[in-house]
Amino acid sequence: MSERIVYKVVLSGGPCGGKTTALERTRAHFEAQDWMVLTVPEVASVVFKEGLIYNPSNNPQSLGVVENFVKTIVQLENTFFDYAEADATNRNILIVCDRGAMDPSAFCSAEEWSFILTKNGWDMSQLRDARYDHVIHMTSFANGAELLYHTTAVRREELHLARERDAAAAKAWLGHPCHDVLDNSTGFENKLQRVLKSITLRVGSKHFCTRQHTILGGHLLKTRAFLLVSPPDRNKFGHYRDFEVQHNFLPDASCSNVHAEDPGHYGIRSDCWTILCKRREADQPGHSYAILKRLPDELVTISQRITSHQHSLLAGRSGGGHAHSVTWKERHFLHSGHVTIVAYNIQGSLATAILRIREDLVVPAFLTVSHDVTGDPAYFPYSLPDVVP
Repeated sequence: MSERIVYKVVLSGGPCGGKTTALERTRAHFEAQDWMVLTVPEVASVVFKEGLIYNPSNNPQSLGVVENFVKTIVQLENTFFDYAEADATNRNILIVCDRGAMDPSAFCSAEEWSFILTKNGWDMSQLRDARYDHVIHMTSFANGAELLYHTTAVRREELHLARERDAAAAKAWLGHPCHDVLDNSTGFENKLQRVLKSITLRVGSKHFCTRQHTILGGHLLKTRAFLLVSPPDRNKFGHYRDFEVQHNFLPDASCSNVHAEDPGHYGIRSDCWTILCKRREADQPGHSYAILKRLPDELVTISQRITSHQHSLLAGRSGGGHAHSVTWKERHFLHSGHVTIVAYNIQGSLATAILRIREDLVVPAFLTVSHDVTGDPAYFPYSLPDVVP
């Protein structure tokens, strides 16, 4: 892959969550590190300011409005994306989108959204996963920071509707491989710092062994892994997305701090290697990879989406060093407003279910835990903690 980075981030979330301030803070932070920062404006705000009043509950043209919003978002973003790819300055470029192509789906039913996708020849893999490297959901102040919530001429939702909009936006992006949800538990200033930390961690995963990823300081939350007594009833999850995921493990010879004495697992003799992850949802293949690293004395994972072409290139570089392959099924759902995963590994008649959840959250009441398996090599790679902002 090219040394130059073009990284595309969506800032999503319910009304009044701090996106505008986060955009300004992100621009200043990365420009100070000599990045070119491009910000794609929110289409809805532009048209609402010009007099369009949109209410999906009483607008007979609502489906056409949603469809045209998506088309406008895609075309506007493509202008920025094409400019970045053609830029000859060789600078790293960060593109921050104020909402993205999936956000309009929050304003229509699942059936209506499916109709729009089919009519235009789009699919979820294209609009949600392939277009963007990273999605950050900034939870509305209506959830947990009500004193900061306020309406404007274009943001008219009262608290109850703002909460509904926030939940709908989170559901719209559920399933993106790099989906971070930032709640209001830490105060607004720390929430802004978590935005910067989230992007820094994800961007840094391209050069994990040579870049500094905790330049903003502070505590990094991680996920925990729990073995479940049995696979749970699917009717208990509410809204969810299912994936089939194939992990191919490739030793990473590019790491400068490989410890040959560390046998790792599955015969991998390095503390840093590449996992190629091929995800499939509804017969639509998508590709992503993760770099694993000891930080500082613990293995963690940081995921990053790549294209099919990049996936093939990385697989071809293995040079016969392919170490292991395993297939799991994943169910992504929202618990306490955060992305949570149950992973299933089915081998013969034995079904293993692993819950991956933020370390600061309580296990959902409908799941029965056997024991904590965080870091247990028997349940690799789902036993390894993810870093979360």
